[in-house]
Amino acid sequence: MQILFTTGDVLAQQAVEKVGVENHNFARTGLIFGPTATTWFKILQQKVRMSSKKAEIVARVAADQLLFSPFNLFVFLSSMAIMEGSDPREKLEKTYKTAMIKNWTVWPFVQLVNFRLVPLEHRVMFVNVIALAMTTLAAATAASNNAINPKSPVPLDTIPISPPPGSTNADENVDPKKDGQQLEQITVFHDADNFNVKHPLMHNWTLWFTKPPSGKADNWNDLLKDVVTFDSVEEFWGIYNNITPTSELALKSDYHLFKEGVRPEWEDIQNKHGGKWAYQFKDKRSVPIDELWLHVMLAAIGETLENSDDGEVMGVVVNVRKGFYRIGLWTRTTGKPIPGGGDGDNAGGKGRNAEKGKEVLMGIGRRFREVLRLRDNEVVEFSGHIDSQHAGSSRAKAKFIV
Repeated sequence: MQILFTTGDVLAQQAVEKVGVENHNFARTGLIFGPTATTWFKILQQKVRMSSKKAEIVARVAADQLLFSPFNLFVFLSSMAIMEGSDPREKLEKTYKTAMIKNWTVWPFVQLVNFRLVPLEHRVMFVNVIALAMTTLAAATAASNNAINPKSPVPLDTIPISPPPGSTNADENVDPKKDGQQLEQITVFHDADNFNVKHPLMHNWTLWFTKPPSGKADNWNDLLKDVVTFDSVEEFWGIYNNITPTSELALKSDYHLFKEGVRPEWEDIQNKHGGKWAYQFKDKRSVPIDELWLHVMLAAIGETLENSDDGEVMGVVVNVRKGFYRIGLWTRTTGKPIPGGGDGDNAGGKGRNAEKGKEVLMGIGRRFREVLRLRDNEVVEFSGHIDSQHAGSSRAKAKFIV
């Protein structure tokens, strides 16, 4: 009987969730619920008895679905969360209600057949066979959907930039005449599916992802992966709509959105003399992290976090931890000249004195704070990467506060 439980979970993790062998959760696979179900079915058989056979079956199904199923699902989801290293309360809040509703759309009918036709000693086996069949169907459906509607963003590199280079037409939606005909330029705002132009960003941006460590002295470079680089509004939305929301990421996961060519690491030559603004949201249940992270990304790629000549913003990051979410904004400098910064009034340049450098960073911090929609008594802190390295964490003593 345990073989069916194991087979079903292996299929769920590898075929449906596609976690791969390296990330397979063997503790989860080994969890045993069979004995519990066996004992429960014996209790129903012995305690729920009526003169009417039909009423007896209905009563057993009702007891099973209103007593055992909610409790069993609660224990199952909580156990999964603990074994996966996540917060059981969060998992229950996100999945319990939906899972219970889905359970009630199928299993009352399954149990009617089970209690009516299947002998007591085979009822758990019957339930497991049905569960395995449903898992297999879900895997096949997911594979089919992925083949027809892949989750990866649709390639947009063949779509020209709007307006087209050399165009002198005042109307951005009308291309110059070609073969005597006017060719209409369709933006995503006119037709979300059939647009033929896209809107360029000032910089190219790369989305990075840090997957949770396995606990086996993982190499940072193996955990940090660049996902995709994009240079237009349309590409951003194509990517954003096809990646996992922050609220659904596993603990110790991170998203990083950095200008192309900059790795989200302290050691990167473009980051090593810089720092970051950051804020921790400790009440994870109430914070709209998906909305806030989206707004921070839009502010970054839209170049609204700094003035055009500031040159400080390198990227933004969101960290998912057990007790909090943290959103950070990385800068090129800490407000002081840096090696190779030149002599001009630019980020790291000798022509930008410490007072001006601080003023620039404080302005960025204030805009960042506005995007995060913090209350009056909540502040964001700025610390240097070198200070954080010396402190042994990302919570070094704050240089600035807004």
